Amino acid sequence: MNHSRLRLTLAAVSIAACLHVSAHEVTRTAGVPVAGEVPARSYIRAVLLAGKLRSPRELNAMTAEDQRNALIVELAGRTNQPVAHFQALDDAALAGAGALLVFLRETRIRGDRELKVMGEDELRGAVIAALGPRFMHDPKMRHLDNMDLVRMALGIAP
Repeated sequence: MNHSRLRLTLAAVSIAACLHVSAHEVTRTAGVPVAGEVPARSYIRAVLLAGKLRSPRELNAMTAEDQRNALIVELAGRTNQPVAHFQALDDAALAGAGALLVFLRETRIRGDRELKVMGEDELRGAVIAALGPRFMHDPKMRHLDNMDLVRMALGIAP
């Protein structure tokens, strides 16, 4: 396996593991989620962890609202969209936007300079492009939310 492919694989495993661990923590600490769903707040935590935007120790000391605000600040500082754009998103959409950024950054598909000039739609387009040509014009892509799109890119069935 070549070096860049290995780096992509390791980054994908790291992100997927954070999503899984976050889901496990919710099950263990707050009871079993309804219909097997993971609350969006735990995905916010997972995105901050997977993106190395906050340490586990920092996250443990933060409230869910603090974690939400931290992700908003990180996204506004790392993309071309303002804080107000991300504040207007619900928790699920915010976590999905963060997952797009983290996936592109951690897999090194896009660097920080490239990400800084991109908005949420461009992030989404870059993830779809990373999935390959057969997905670029697939109508199912339009119906996936951002988190499910990243999960698909990680090889986790949405």
